[in-house]
Amino acid sequence: MKKKTHFKVPNCENIFLILTGSIFSVMLLVPKAYGQKGSQPASAATSLSHKSSQPIYLDTHYSFRERAADLVSHMTLAEEVLQLHTNNAPAIPRLGIHQYIYWSEGQHGVNAMFGNLHNGKKTNEHEAYGAPIATSFPTNFASSMSWDPGLIYKETEAISDEARGFLDKSLFGVAQNNLGESKDDYGNLTYWAPTINMDRDPRWGRNDEAFGEDPFLASHMAAAFVNGFQGQSIDGTPLSKYLKVAATAKHFALNDIENNRQGISSDVNDEAIRDYYTSTFRYLIEKAHVAGLMTSYNAINGTPAVASTYMVNELGQRTFGFSGYITSDCDAIGTTYHLFPRGHKWTAPGWSLDQKAAKSTWVNNQTGQRVSGAAGGQAYAVRAGTALNCTGTEYTFPNIEEAIKVGILSKDVIDRALTRVFTIRMRTGEFDPTSEVPYTKITKSVIQSPAHQELAEQVAENSLVLLKNDTVSGLNKQLLPLNAGNLKKIVIVGNLANQVTLGGYSGNPTLKISAVEGLTAALKTANPNASVIFDKTETSTTADAPANLNKQTKSDIKSADLVIVFVGTDEAVGHEGYDRANIAMPGNYESLIYQTAALGNPNMLMVIQSCGPVKINLVQHLFPAIVFSGYNGESQGAALASVLLGAKNPSGHLNFTWYKDATQLPSMSNYWLTPRKTDGLGRTYMYFTRKPTYPFGYGLSYSRFKYSNMTVSSEKLSPNDSVTIKFDVTNTGNLSGATVAQLYVSSPKIKQRELPIKRLEGFQKTEMLEPGQTQHISLTVNIANLSFWNEEALKSMVYNGAYQFEVGYNSRDIAASKEVDIEGTLSPKITYVTLQPERLIYHSGETIDLKGKNKWIKSDINATQEDPHATADNIVEAVNNDGSFVNLSNTHIEYQSSNNSIAKVSDNGIVKLIGKGTVTITANVDGVSGSSVIVVN
Repeated sequence: MKKKTHFKVPNCENIFLILTGSIFSVMLLVPKAYGQKGSQPASAATSLSHKSSQPIYLDTHYSFRERAADLVSHMTLAEEVLQLHTNNAPAIPRLGIHQYIYWSEGQHGVNAMFGNLHNGKKTNEHEAYGAPIATSFPTNFASSMSWDPGLIYKETEAISDEARGFLDKSLFGVAQNNLGESKDDYGNLTYWAPTINMDRDPRWGRNDEAFGEDPFLASHMAAAFVNGFQGQSIDGTPLSKYLKVAATAKHFALNDIENNRQGISSDVNDEAIRDYYTSTFRYLIEKAHVAGLMTSYNAINGTPAVASTYMVNELGQRTFGFSGYITSDCDAIGTTYHLFPRGHKWTAPGWSLDQKAAKSTWVNNQTGQRVSGAAGGQAYAVRAGTALNCTGTEYTFPNIEEAIKVGILSKDVIDRALTRVFTIRMRTGEFDPTSEVPYTKITKSVIQSPAHQELAEQVAENSLVLLKNDTVSGLNKQLLPLNAGNLKKIVIVGNLANQVTLGGYSGNPTLKISAVEGLTAALKTANPNASVIFDKTETSTTADAPANLNKQTKSDIKSADLVIVFVGTDEAVGHEGYDRANIAMPGNYESLIYQTAALGNPNMLMVIQSCGPVKINLVQHLFPAIVFSGYNGESQGAALASVLLGAKNPSGHLNFTWYKDATQLPSMSNYWLTPRKTDGLGRTYMYFTRKPTYPFGYGLSYSRFKYSNMTVSSEKLSPNDSVTIKFDVTNTGNLSGATVAQLYVSSPKIKQRELPIKRLEGFQKTEMLEPGQTQHISLTVNIANLSFWNEEALKSMVYNGAYQFEVGYNSRDIAASKEVDIEGTLSPKITYVTLQPERLIYHSGETIDLKGKNKWIKSDINATQEDPHATADNIVEAVNNDGSFVNLSNTHIEYQSSNNSIAKVSDNGIVKLIGKGTVTITANVDGVSGSSVIVVN
C-alpha cells in the first residue's frame, strides 16, 4: 500500500484468507448485545438441541465457523462490502460488531497499529498510527541466521505479548493503543507478518524482511515465528481454542522485486513455483496453521496474483489445505485492471479491454456486455479467494452491484469470503466473554519489559556471524575474541557505527544501542582506562566523495590497539519499493577501507551490518577478522560488544550465498533457478555454478568442532520410507561454544532434469558444548520430502537412484557423507478433502449436488502462459500427498449431515435441505474428511 507521509510505516501488506471447507449457516434469531457469557463449544451435530435466546454468533456452544456464518447471514450486502475494507470496517451496532482495522504490523516487533486513533495526543489521524514504542528485535533476515527456531519462538511470544498489551483499556485516550474508535472495542489483532518470500536475489529491496534463500530453513524458522505469534506450541499444537494474535504470511507469491512491482509478471514453471517459491507458504499452512495470507502485487505467468484461481484456490486452499483468511496487498486489487506500471492490463477469460474507453473497461467477447475494470478486477479477486481489499478502493457497493448485474459475481461469493474473515476474528476471542479468553489478561506492563529487552539482545548475539578470524601478524594469535585488559585505545570509523539501523517495518523502541555505545559501555566496564574514539569520516551509504580521515584520526588509527571499520547498508540503499541496483559496497565505504588499511595498523576488524551480501572479495584480505549481521535490533551494539569481547561465542551462520558481485547474479526479473535458464549461473546455493565469497550456511566460532560417527538407518529405501541420520559433534577447541549441524542431500542425475546440486534437509543447533564435550545428533528425513514436481505427470515424484546424505559445517564444507539408494514409487495418500459450495445461505426445500461444480472458482488463468494444471472447480475435491487431484468420479465418498432434521445427504451426494438451522455437511474420502457449514433459512 501507499506509504503515509506522516509516519514510518512501510507500503504494502497482503493477507490471505481461505477456509478448507466453505461455510453456510442459517438461523434467524434476534441478536442480543455483544459479549454475553456462553458455554464451551460443541460440535455442529449437537448444536441444534441447544436452546438459547442468544443468536448463534454469540453462543459459544457453536464452532467459530458456525458462528461466523450465522453472523454474516444477518448482514445486508451493503454492510458486507464495507466489512471487507481493511482500513476501516465500520461498526454494525445492531449486531454488536465493533469497528475493526485489519492492518497492524509486527515483523520483528510491533511496528504499526492503525487502531491507534485515541492516544491522548493532539495530532492528525495518520500521525496517531506512528511507529509504536515497542521492543524491536533483529529483522527476520538477521534473526534467522541464529538457525535456532526455539529462539525465534521466544521472540514472537514476546512480540505477541506486546500486541496484546496494546489492547490494555487503560491506554485508551492516554497512550499508544490498538483499540480503535472506542475503549469498549475489543481491539485489532490481525497482524501482517511474517514476510516469507524467498531471498532468491540479494538485490531485492525487502531482503531484510524475509528468512533467507533456502526454503527448508525459512520454513522452520518462519513456522517458529507463527507458532509463537499465534499462541501455539513450537510444533504447532494449539494451546488454547483462541488465537493470541492472527499471523498473516505474505506475499503470496513470487513477490521478489520492488521496482515496478505492481506491473510486472513473475514467470516460471510449476516446478519452481511448487518446490521453491511456495514451499514455505505450504509449510506454514500445514505445520503452523497460519491464520492469514496476503496476495501480492505481481502477476504470475500473466495472471494477477490477487485474482489467480490457480495460486489462491487450487494451490493455497485445495492443495495446501489453507483454512484461514486472505487479504490483498495494499492497492493490489487495482493491479488487475490498471496499466503498467500500476497494473497488468489484465482481463478475465472471455473479456477484452476497451482500448478507447477513458477508464479501464472490460467488454464481454460474446455478449458485448461492459463492466468497469475496477468492478471486474474486484469480482475476480474475491472469487479466487482474496477476501479483503487493502485499502478498499474497488470494494464499493456500486462496483459490486455492477459485477453482479453482468453475472461475474454474486452475493453468495461475498458471503463465503466474509465468513472466512469473521471466523478468524471469532478465533481471537472478539465475540466471547473476556473471562474466557486467557490472553485478555495481558497488560501494558509487557510492552518494552526488561525481559523483552534482554531477549532482543540475546537474539542479536546469536545472530552475529563470524566470517573470518585469522592470526594477526606479530601476535601469533587470532584477533578475536578481544582481551579488554590489553585494549587502551580503540578507534571506530564509519558513520553506521554510531547509528541504530533497525530496518524495514520497525517500531520506535526507547532502547537503542549503537555499536559505538555498546562497545564503549562494555569496554569501560571491563577496563576503565580504555578509550574509544569514533569518527564517522564523512561516510554514508549514498556519499559520492571519498571518505575524509582527518589528521588526528589518522594518528589515532596508527597507534590504536584495535581499529574497527564499520560498513554496510541502510534503507537508503534498498527498501520496500526500491531494489538495490547491485551488491557493491555502497557509498564511500570502499574509500574508507583503503585509506584506513594504508595506515598500516595490523589489528583491523571489519564489521558489516547489511541487508545482504556486499562486495568484499577485493578488500577482505586487509582484515584479519570480519563479523557480519543483518539489521540486528535495538541492542545491536550491546550484542556486538558481547561477541567481540568474548562474553558470547559467535554461533550464527549465513542464510544466504555471499556472491562476489552482481556478475554472479542473473537478471532480477528472471525467476528461474536452474543454470540452463539463468545464463549458466544458477540461483541460490542449490543451483549456483560459480565460487562465492562465502557459501550458504557458513559461520565460524571461537571454538572448533569435529563431526564423526555418521550412520544412516538404512542404505536402501523406498519413497514411502524415512531415514534417520546420526552423528556426533565434538568441541575440539579451547572455549565453550555452539555450532549448527547441517544435513544436505544430493540427488541422482536424471536425464532431461536439472535438479539441485544439493538441498538442506535437516539442521540442529547444538547445545553450548564445553571443550572436549560431544553431542549426539539425530535427524530424520521423510523420503517423500525429496520429491520434485513433475509437470508431465501433474504430481510430485521421488526420482530413483543414489542419493548422497552429507553432514557438514556449511553447504560447501562437508565432513562426512553416506550413499542411500532409493527405488520405487511414492504411494498416493489423500491429505486434504475440501468442500466449496457456491453459496453460504440456502433455503429449506432446495437441493445441492455435491458432485457438481462451483462456477465461481472456474479457472481464470491464461492457459497460453501457464503450465497445464488439474481442474479444481468441483464442489468436493481430494488431493494426494504428491499434489495430484483424485478422480472422484470413480471413488467411493461417504457423506454425512450433522443433523438430518435440517439436511439429508444421499449416498450419491445430493443434499436435501428440509429444515431451518445450521448444519455441517461432511465428505469422507478414504478416511480423510472435509466439511462445509450451511445456514438454512
